[in-house]
Amino acid sequence: MEHGLGGIECLAGIPGTVGATPVQNVGAYGQDVSETLVSLRALDTSTLEISEIPSSACGFGYRQSRFNSGESGRWLILSVTFALKPGASPALKYADLQKRFGEGAPPSLLDVYHAVRDIRGRKGMVVDPADPDSRSAGSFFKNPVVGQEKKPTDSPGWPIAGTEDIKLPAAWLIEKAGLAKGTPLVGGVGISGKHPLALVNRGGATALDVAESAKLVQARVLDAWGIAIHTEPLFVGPWTKENLPEGATVILP
Repeated sequence: MEHGLGGIECLAGIPGTVGATPVQNVGAYGQDVSETLVSLRALDTSTLEISEIPSSACGFGYRQSRFNSGESGRWLILSVTFALKPGASPALKYADLQKRFGEGAPPSLLDVYHAVRDIRGRKGMVVDPADPDSRSAGSFFKNPVVGQEKKPTDSPGWPIAGTEDIKLPAAWLIEKAGLAKGTPLVGGVGISGKHPLALVNRGGATALDVAESAKLVQARVLDAWGIAIHTEPLFVGPWTKENLPEGATVILP
């Protein structure tokens, strides 16, 4: 941002490593890494050969790639090449950012960077030892993509380019299904007091508590709206199908 290079300003504050970003096609506030990722180098753990994989071969989709779907656990990503854009205007696709800057002078990349970190912090989505609501895995559920006929009357939504489908905010579906911010779930797990998408460890929560809490949220949303929401974090370890939330992706250690 300081060098005037645009393309990832809306990803400010996401906890993680560069090598992890292609796995999930990490994104936030209307921006995904697939928009600027050119290629990556990865070790194929099945052959121990290193490959250069172009963006077009990564199988990118919404929070998805070949690395967390059909080939999960196969690749170890060693380096990533991005092509950022000199002198780019910042991305202002997200409602929170549009409200922040209004109709005034166009913000700089650094303005958007700081705004994103501030907005994420207010939602407990920036790691802060002093904030119990930041003890989460970030957004736990993906925004579902549905046909127009399944959109609840009052729900906001974003059209999917080239289709008649619409992406709905999972946070809205969860909260309007009766699971308000701060709602306790299973064991030591609760919904964040700042954001309905985050499941927070209030103390003593186990991995099974988290999985059961996720299933409870999914069931409430399905019952209220007839819409399935799937989990976003990866589940690591020898899970059984019965213990996993709907749509969970598992990677064995």
